[in-house]
Amino acid sequence: TTLALSAPDVLLIDADEGLARVQAAHRKDASICKTFDEVKADVNAAKGIYKTIVVDTGGALVDMMKQFVVDHPKEYQGGTKKTGGISLQGFGYVKQLFLDFSAERRKTCNVVYLFHESMSKQNDGVFYELICEGAARTLVYQPADLAAHLMIVNGRRVLGFTPTEEYTAKSA
Repeated sequence: TTLALSAPDVLLIDADEGLARVQAAHRKDASICKTFDEVKADVNAAKGIYKTIVVDTGGALVDMMKQFVVDHPKEYQGGTKKTGGISLQGFGYVKQLFLDFSAERRKTCNVVYLFHESMSKQNDGVFYELICEGAARTLVYQPADLAAHLMIVNGRRVLGFTPTEEYTAKSA
C-alpha cells in the first residue's frame, strides 16, 4: 500500500480498511468504502482530480461486486442461487462489472489494484497467487497492462513482472 501511494496524484480506495496500517507520513487522500455503490460514487467524484486510483484490495472490491449483484436481483437476473449467495451466472456479472469498472477508470487515470497473496506448496517449492475467489483470480489480469509480485530480496522491495514457477505476474 505504501509503495502504491507513491504514485502521482493518488486516491486510495480503501476497500479492506487497511489505511490504518500505513504510516501517517505516507498516507494520501483516501476513501474508505464498504459497498460497490460507495466505490463507484467516490471514484466518479474524483474524476479529473487524481491521476492514479489505487484499490486496496482488489479481492475486497470483487467481494463488494458479488454483494452488489446479490443486492440487485432485478438488474442481474439469475445472479443469485435460490438458496442464497451468488450463482455461476452471478460470477459472470461480477466479471463484467470488474472489466467495465477497470475500462472506465483507465480512460482518465492510472489504476493500481493491490491484492494479498496466499502461499501453497506445489511440486518441490511454493507458489504465490492472488487471494481472490475462483475464476476472478485470473480475471484481474485481463485488463491489466502489468502485474507484479512484490518480494523482499536482500532487504529491498523488488517487483517481479515476469511470471515464474513461484508466482503469477504479467509483463508488457
